[in-house]
Amino acid sequence: MFYTERVFRGFDLNTGTWSDTLALSAAALAVVIYITIFLLRKKDDSKYYNSPLAWLRAFGFFSVCFALGAATGVAEKIISEPWGPVAAADNWMFVGGAVIFAIIIANGYLHIWPRGTYVKNRKFYWTTIPMGLIWGIAEGQLHLATWSLLEMTGMWPIATAVLTMVILPNYQWHMYYWDVYVEPGHNILETNMQKAGYSHIPNMAWAMVMMVLFAAPGLHVLMQTVALFSCAIAMRFPPPWKAEWHGKDVDPTGGRPAAEVGYDLQSHSFKEGYR
Repeated sequence: MFYTERVFRGFDLNTGTWSDTLALSAAALAVVIYITIFLLRKKDDSKYYNSPLAWLRAFGFFSVCFALGAATGVAEKIISEPWGPVAAADNWMFVGGAVIFAIIIANGYLHIWPRGTYVKNRKFYWTTIPMGLIWGIAEGQLHLATWSLLEMTGMWPIATAVLTMVILPNYQWHMYYWDVYVEPGHNILETNMQKAGYSHIPNMAWAMVMMVLFAAPGLHVLMQTVALFSCAIAMRFPPPWKAEWHGKDVDPTGGRPAAEVGYDLQSHSFKEGYR
């Protein structure tokens, strides 16, 4: 048994609702941000971490996510039917699925992901908290906006889920843009496959199962927010001003070797003075 109806209305900027205003406003903000980035970026931008530009790039991306979420009906559904049309607190299958989802997120993003992440003694700043929360809400909407656009073709939910999983894990985007221009150095080469296998892949796979079964957009965004908020905290995302990480060398593609950052692969811990 799974939910067979379309979950979202699809792309439409002429609904006459608040979502039109949100979509157009977020899109306009994205344009302004990217023009600002173009004017401020420097020639050595890909060599040294630039905190102010990293935040601008992040919020440019977030604005696009919010624009797509509003334009495709995702934002409306998150508010009107967060737990889906067939899901309820007394539905034991939904509750059980949500518990499994929470376990996957907890293991992947509170245990596996942090232990394979280096910070080189970066300080924790309060700005990490809003960054992580907005990142999760934005990324969650991007996932569902992709689902909504695929639904417009008339394909079945299972096909929509499979294609969404194929489209979203765009590792080229992360390796060559997000990990270079937005996030601070944090990846350890030898732990990348473990992070993918125990964090990202199970997360997206079960997220798609839950969407097929219950069409619960609120649950999806909630879990992605917990996951990415945890990532932001674990990597100690630098503040938007020029703090101690500003101007540091960016990581090569994929991250740095364990030996270079003092990470012991046997004990899954950092040597003294390296964390």
